[in-house]
Amino acid sequence: MSGTKEPRWSINAKEHEIRIRRHNRAKGDLAIAFLFLGEQNFDAAQRFVIAVDQDLKQLAAMPGRGAMREFENPALAGIRSWPVSGFQNYLIIYRTHPGILEFLALIHGARDIENVLLDP
Repeated sequence: MSGTKEPRWSINAKEHEIRIRRHNRAKGDLAIAFLFLGEQNFDAAQRFVIAVDQDLKQLAAMPGRGAMREFENPALAGIRSWPVSGFQNYLIIYRTHPGILEFLALIHGARDIENVLLDP
């Protein structure tokens, strides 16, 4: 075969990159969780922040991994959750759009997710 055409199965990584958009609420939630955990164990708090960052990168690579959440309010359609690795009580709350993973919030799993998300 002549020419330099790429095989059909080849994937252009740039075309499939998903950017992570961290909402202010999620940044605040992460800071609060870090401070709370850091009061008891600073090393655990640092591991927590690293775990959240690594999980977000993994979710960006495979955004459908998280559990689809169902809420009565249609404004919350398409929201997914994923437990933070090593800190299963905390959930990464996110939504995806073409090329974007929106990190919306970081919530303790015992809380009412719908009410937390709707609270301004």
